[in-house]
Amino acid sequence: MGIFNDDFLNDSSLKNPEQDDSIALESSNDSFPASRTGSIVFSARGLVKKYNGLMALSGTDITIEKGDIYGLVGANGSGKTTLLRVIAGLISIDEGQFELFGESNTSGNIAKERRRIGGVIESPHLYLGLTAKGNLIAQCLNKGLDTSRVDDLLRLVGLDSEIDSVKKVRFFSLGMAQRLGIALALLGNPEFIILDEPMNGLDPLGIIDIRNIILDLNSKGVTFLISSHILSELSKVATKYGFVRSGKIFKEVSADEIDTDNIEDYYLRITGRGGKENA
Repeated sequence: MGIFNDDFLNDSSLKNPEQDDSIALESSNDSFPASRTGSIVFSARGLVKKYNGLMALSGTDITIEKGDIYGLVGANGSGKTTLLRVIAGLISIDEGQFELFGESNTSGNIAKERRRIGGVIESPHLYLGLTAKGNLIAQCLNKGLDTSRVDDLLRLVGLDSEIDSVKKVRFFSLGMAQRLGIALALLGNPEFIILDEPMNGLDPLGIIDIRNIILDLNSKGVTFLISSHILSELSKVATKYGFVRSGKIFKEVSADEIDTDNIEDYYLRITGRGGKENA
């Protein structure tokens, strides 16, 4: 899947974009944990998701508190994207329970709470025949959002040159498309942003730009869940980590608990690939 905000991927008017490149903590009880900050954005217990009998999520737990920049770390196929899709409401779970902004997954209000989420999962869903500005305006009109912030969002993600450009998105580089995807994720002023490999395809300057955007928004109270393979870059923003293996978050720690300057060594150690596992 791609960009979502206000559950717009479930809107029939947006189901056929011109581009579609995509498609543990052992808890001793079923209660949700108390929050350190007084506000839990997302919390889950025992999430299970199966595809054709294969376990994509195998009873995973996770807790994301308001103000976290939560780094989700794991190998390809470990279940990271499946977890992101569950949180975004793009797929359902087979077992388990979760709460989003205090609403249970069985609540009739869960869809309303998902309107407070924005994000990019896997590759951005973009309309290749439109400009960058046209993509943003189209999404605003589709969701009844004010279009007055469109130019500001393009500036924010470093696409200033596209404000008055007639260049179609089909001619964008991977890095430009990634920047546009993040701009789309920011429409509607989401409180919780999910980013799947946000540094993918970016040059060094682009990586710095996106890092600064994340830190700036976080300083204003926005919570992030970021899946990334670039551990050295993730360590510059993450305040908390969830390490995923075989469909389960097997270790969840705050950045203060580990040496983030040697995050790769830490990951290798806890996965048993760099000497004795430190559980």
